[in-house]
Amino acid sequence: MPNKPEYFPALQAQMGDWVYYIVTLRFADLVERVKRVDDIVERAGLKTWLQRDLQNSRLEQIKEYLIEHKQRFFNAIVVGIYGGAPEWFPVEVTKGVLRLETKLPQRVKKAFGIIHLRGDEEMFAVDGQHRVEGIRRTLKDGGANLSDEEVTVILVAHRTDDDGHRRTRRLFSTLNRYAKKVSQGELIALSEDDTFAIVTRKLVEEYPGLDEEHVPLLKRANLPSNDKRTLLSVVTLCDIVRILAFPPRTRRPRHLTHGPPKLEDEKRIYAIAKSFWDTLQALSSEIKETMRKSADLEIAGKYRNSDGGHFLFRPHCIRAFAETVGILLSRGESMRSAVELCMRSPMNLGDEPWVGVAWNPSKRIIIHKNGVLIRNLLLKCANAALEPSDYSLKLEYQEALGRKDD
Repeated sequence: MPNKPEYFPALQAQMGDWVYYIVTLRFADLVERVKRVDDIVERAGLKTWLQRDLQNSRLEQIKEYLIEHKQRFFNAIVVGIYGGAPEWFPVEVTKGVLRLETKLPQRVKKAFGIIHLRGDEEMFAVDGQHRVEGIRRTLKDGGANLSDEEVTVILVAHRTDDDGHRRTRRLFSTLNRYAKKVSQGELIALSEDDTFAIVTRKLVEEYPGLDEEHVPLLKRANLPSNDKRTLLSVVTLCDIVRILAFPPRTRRPRHLTHGPPKLEDEKRIYAIAKSFWDTLQALSSEIKETMRKSADLEIAGKYRNSDGGHFLFRPHCIRAFAETVGILLSRGESMRSAVELCMRSPMNLGDEPWVGVAWNPSKRIIIHKNGVLIRNLLLKCANAALEPSDYSLKLEYQEALGRKDD
């Protein structure tokens, strides 16, 4: 059954050879008018090149976000529209509207208007399918009170001939190819829902030696190869916060990453992270020296060098160290005892057992695998039980070194 005719406020714009319309739709209007590609029977073949597989877990996340967060917000959803006869009615902006003697550019005067949808159009999400279906599920499962909330929609015309199909395919591809995904570092810097990110920012803001000078906001975990100033990246710092917050293989509550954050969680996780860095400074003169002195002195360069350097100055290694500390904490050890036990192992990457496992001396690079092996070597040096208990340490170590027959 066709939808009822309705008028919507809109802006008209053009980019390349696409003329498009920016409108606001109520949630109720969106789910009523924007169909699943499968629901457009005569164009069911569109699914083979347009419809993404909808992930149920993602739809649930969107529903929870909309229901639980007062500061909810979505970016624009791109909707293809074909069939029917949408009409654009420009509304010219005159001097009287602004009460100014300003001569407006023609583009500004003609951009505003109203779009009329007759109701027999067929509309499908080109970009934002999960958001549309998440809103649909929200209104169905307990969020009916949100039906009048509004979301921005960009309407693009889709023709049903072969050339029209090619244009829409290209648009779909372009939106996904050139949409830049937010980096790990940027998420940590911006998130107000991820408790681990919030605690990480608090450490950078408040904890001496973990300030931006020593812990830069890089997009990824790895440090530049010529970096001599910084202790670790903010991504690695956040990884350590997350690792220490819960015992290994413990399922973390979703609200810790998806919000809403709780103050008691932030305080507990911050206390654990602070204890780790307090203890590490107390037991490692290298860490203490780097954190206590200005990064301009390039102290980190002494301990992260072309010979490998100190174990704790490599992101991959300090994460494995924190994971091992977490294992020992889960077994009842205190933070100081857990860190002391882990530091019984050699801290020079040029020594056994790290050569060939964590450090490649011929290429002078970190080996970014063998994480489980590294953890169990740390446990072995600490005279602690392996994790898992049936881990074949000797066999895995020999395979890492390429000495299977030894």
